[in-house]
Amino acid sequence: MSGDRQADVDANADAAADTDAGDDERRTRPDCPNCGQPVGIVTVIGPTDAIAAPCGCRVPADALAVPRLE
Repeated sequence: MSGDRQADVDANADAAADTDAGDDERRTRPDCPNCGQPVGIVTVIGPTDAIAAPCGCRVPADALAVPRLE
């Protein structure tokens, strides 16, 4: 198999694995308040604004804050 063909096969296998893990990902990551996709990172860009990733939605800086245990 050529190198490019093998890379395509590997990419397809990775995509299938990601699809299988999608349900687990939804349970462990909070949902974006705008679009509902799982959010992995929130980048704060100002005192009240942030960008959720990977969706790119603009959200309030504290929208995905986890309550602190006291």
